[in-house]
Amino acid sequence: MKPRIVTIFIALFSLLGFVLLPSSSMSTAYKACFCPSVAGVATKPNVMIVMDYSGSMQFRAHYASASQFWNGYYSNSNVAYGYDGTESCKTDAVYNPAHTYYGLFQSNTYYTYDSTNKQWAAAATQPVTAYSFTAKTQDSGVAITAWATAKAYTVNAVVSDSGKSYICTTAHTSTSTSEPGVGSSWTTYWTLLGTGTECILFTAAGHTFQAGQLVEFQGLTSHTGMNGNAFLVAAVSGNTFRIAYPWNGNPDQVSGSVQRRIPGTVSTGLSGNILNYATATRIDCALQALIGGPGTCDSTNCYVTGQGERSYLRESTNIQGEFYVRPCTSNSTATYPDDYSSGTYTAKTTYVSISGRYTGTINTSDSYTGSGSSKYYYHAWKFTTTGASHIDVTLTGTWSSGTTSYVALFSSTSFSGTATTSASGSLAVLSYDISSAGTYYLVVRSNTKNVTETYTLSASQELTAYTYNTLPTRLCPPGDSTGQSSYAAIGSIPQAQIKIKEALADRNGVIQQTFNQVRYGFMYFNSSTGNIGKILVGCENTSLSTLLSAFTTIYPYNGTPTGEALYAALDYFAQSTSHSSYYTSNSSYISKGGSVDPYYSILSWVAPLTRISWEQCLFSRDTKSASKVMIIHSFGLRLSFWERSTEQRVGRKRRRLCPGKKSRNPEV
Repeated sequence: MKPRIVTIFIALFSLLGFVLLPSSSMSTAYKACFCPSVAGVATKPNVMIVMDYSGSMQFRAHYASASQFWNGYYSNSNVAYGYDGTESCKTDAVYNPAHTYYGLFQSNTYYTYDSTNKQWAAAATQPVTAYSFTAKTQDSGVAITAWATAKAYTVNAVVSDSGKSYICTTAHTSTSTSEPGVGSSWTTYWTLLGTGTECILFTAAGHTFQAGQLVEFQGLTSHTGMNGNAFLVAAVSGNTFRIAYPWNGNPDQVSGSVQRRIPGTVSTGLSGNILNYATATRIDCALQALIGGPGTCDSTNCYVTGQGERSYLRESTNIQGEFYVRPCTSNSTATYPDDYSSGTYTAKTTYVSISGRYTGTINTSDSYTGSGSSKYYYHAWKFTTTGASHIDVTLTGTWSSGTTSYVALFSSTSFSGTATTSASGSLAVLSYDISSAGTYYLVVRSNTKNVTETYTLSASQELTAYTYNTLPTRLCPPGDSTGQSSYAAIGSIPQAQIKIKEALADRNGVIQQTFNQVRYGFMYFNSSTGNIGKILVGCENTSLSTLLSAFTTIYPYNGTPTGEALYAALDYFAQSTSHSSYYTSNSSYISKGGSVDPYYSILSWVAPLTRISWEQCLFSRDTKSASKVMIIHSFGLRLSFWERSTEQRVGRKRRRLCPGKKSRNPEV
């Protein structure tokens, strides 16, 4: 009898794929009905990755309203767009600094941009310090005091209410309106610390944390749900600090580290968490999980590149920045790459322009052009470039009814002369290529004489106030601790390619980590002709580089023929063409008993690996029971799987491999 090979079929779809593979501890015993399924030790399992490459994988991973996910494709480049250049298609969203956003950047690392080599890299000196833990964690032993009404609370006081913990940000005497999490004005006085009503005590010698600061954890051995995530410090005493988080009864060992999470700046290092939030697409996240991100490598480094739709994010709460993201020619030499609609998708890399936000109030004491009753009061800002560059500007003001905004670019301080370029409108929008190095000036005002009011300005060059009566403000991210009302502004970049330099060993996805233990195949699907369940790599492949390169030759586009692709996968494992009318021909991978046959007279596992209730999934090649496709939708994640019965023919009899189990619908 030929050896039986266990085949695991993994359906990986949409935003992220989760691959559960046999570990050394799992492989010590073969359990036919263990859920999720595990493989025995005799032979490497076959894993066929079936991946959604439909157009929705170009969408942003972390933000966008339903109407801004997709407004079409550019016909030449097949780039999807949520942003079409109009104000109504800009997305207003709120970044949560306590949340960890996945993507091509490392969330706990701070990056600077090298405009010469057109790439991001970890800042040589990180703007935060990672402190190693120097003692095991402990239960603080003190329950957090419950909130009470008519009580005077000072800044950094910690209370609990309805199973959650809060820290006071503004001193006050409590009333029903300030009750944390409940009152109509509670956010004026409190910030959520965490879930639960107890704290964990951490020890990290030499740390400089303060109560109310946001810190993130790595390497905890017991409270592993905290790893990679950020929490506000509840209290500090010497080398110890407390975090509001449920104690699980088991201390963390003396390993791992903790550091602050801050926005950072483009000059000292911008948070990878912010860069992921603003730029990551679904396909970026999926490929980062699988292969450590798409890109190229040399003998020392890898250069991971982004892809996906054209979009525009305006974040005016916790970042105070605007991000124009679009795919353009890779390593473009253009002053301002913006060729999202031409060329081919696979020749493009994502670019981002980061604009800072400013506000000011113009009054009759400000400088003006004109004279008498025909004065145009204005503010002037300046910036300097070291070579050819670009600037994007938007200006809006709370001018009197019917009055529009006006912005003009000058190369000298003669603001009464002719501007280099200008724009006006209810929203004045200026986009201009600057041909040479120098100092330039932006004049902002109403487009009507003798009008003064408050305005908001965004610009992709870092501006300094030049002419004003009342100093205008560079808007900054809010601070997170006592005595720090705000962080430094994140800064501006006219254009930056999403190309990330990292050490060769750091490009390490699930596939690289497990390739020696698994026989991987790769199939993808979208509704384009020739792409419906198309196999690019069979499970007989032994070359890691062949598998990795397969992900770089295709791109997401069109619809989502999930069921058809699963028929293709079923036929591949059965080495059959029974359902070939539904999908792209994979004839070169069908040869029963030949070199491309993934198994011989074997059992196959169908293991859709995600947060669903597990179904019995054993089936043999001669199984004749019915099958069905089930599709589950959830926000930002589309999952599909193939469910098969568990009967196997043995001789002339059928026996149940997993007796007593009943099929049930999956739940996310």
